[in-house]
Amino acid sequence: MKYYSNLHNHKIIKQPKIVDLNIDENEKYNSEKCNNKLIFSSGTPQLSSGKHQWGALYNPKNSKSTIYVESISIVNFSSIPIIQSQYLNPKINYEGFKYMYGNSNSLEYNTNSNGVVIFYQGNDNLLFLNEPNLLKISQPFYTDNSQKYGNIIIPPGKSILILINTMDLSNPSCAISYTWWEE
Repeated sequence: MKYYSNLHNHKIIKQPKIVDLNIDENEKYNSEKCNNKLIFSSGTPQLSSGKHQWGALYNPKNSKSTIYVESISIVNFSSIPIIQSQYLNPKINYEGFKYMYGNSNSLEYNTNSNGVVIFYQGNDNLLFLNEPNLLKISQPFYTDNSQKYGNIIIPPGKSILILINTMDLSNPSCAISYTWWEE
């Protein structure tokens, strides 16, 4: 037992924190930590046709709230690496594109999100006038989950967009998902 003789030293052993597992205390803790945020999530279906595929989280111009991005997930279903290009507030007109509203994490409130996820798959490079803010490469059959913790803020009329391409300009197969809250 000489290997464990130092474990009783007060500098090594920390007193365990006692947590009350009472439901009321948990609810109090959760509401204090999360400020009763209603988290929304939405994503694209599996995108697999066209050289240029993207998903954007857009806060419409007539929205009365600001969007705070919690996380972004990109799934590469391809057998080749994909290039992720992130654009903050790209110059693009979202009129006429397919879109989905966010789904709430609440079972209590049936609330619609203000933000919408817009997606595109095709051969037209609609972002040729824009410069990406971030470039990443995802390996084949890989899921990239990037936590943002509300550090990306999208006011009304603005967006964040993730463009997916391959190095050889073949058709990638991917899905893009956003998680956010609104204030």
